[in-house]
Amino acid sequence: MKIGILGGSFDPVHIGHLIIAQEAYFALGLDKVLFMPLNKSKGKSPVAGARERLKMTSLAIQGNSAFVLDSREVVRGGVTYSIDSVLELKKERPSDEFFFILGMDAFISLPAWKMPEKLIKLVKFALYNRDGFSSAGQGIKDVCVIDINGPVIDISSSMIRERISCGMPVRYFLPDKVFEYIYEKGLYGS
Repeated sequence: MKIGILGGSFDPVHIGHLIIAQEAYFALGLDKVLFMPLNKSKGKSPVAGARERLKMTSLAIQGNSAFVLDSREVVRGGVTYSIDSVLELKKERPSDEFFFILGMDAFISLPAWKMPEKLIKLVKFALYNRDGFSSAGQGIKDVCVIDINGPVIDISSSMIRERISCGMPVRYFLPDKVFEYIYEKGLYGS
């Protein structure tokens, strides 16, 4: 099987994440895309709790059989690293081919990740276009990169959180069920 991995804090998950997953799914002929919320990263901690972000991600992908929630990083706890999750996946599914889906802006930081030289041997990187970024010339050797072109939606989770805390509308930035969950739970100062 060809499996995409879309990781992130998903704080909150928004339509941009879903569009990236959809475009990668079709462009690469994937069998499924794993949505993998991190527990917490070394650099910053998510605003919403891990269980809330898992629930929002689950709500966002509900009804799409190609999109699957993978909770391993939240279950593992602590600071989570992509290499640990990929090693687990490769052990569970040794014959599958994995594609790590990233925005080109995130790809630039790959040399600072935990064990990047090992990670690039285990996955192919599917890089979604972002204005002002290119996968060419990033100084990362021996990495398999596949560029994915699609619509660029200039929204981010931090922008959505800021708009919510300021009382600004975010209705169409989020899947309906995620929007309802945020306001039902009073997340991000809603």
